[in-house]
Amino acid sequence: MSRISIVINGEIKTLSPGGQNILIEKIINDFAPRFTPSGKLIYVGDADEKFAHFDETSLADLGI
Repeated sequence: MSRISIVINGEIKTLSPGGQNILIEKIINDFAPRFTPSGKLIYVGDADEKFAHFDETSLADLGI
């Protein structure tokens, strides 16, 4: 099966196919730019790769 492509900070990453990852792709590529244009993606997890994207610095800046 083909992997699901997402773009985070200009970098292409892929998620395993199926499950909730189809929804995650739609949120990242369609919903977030439209409804949270100045938002910042901090974490995306996947069954294959728990930390597909993890911005530890931004999380620490939030005090978490």
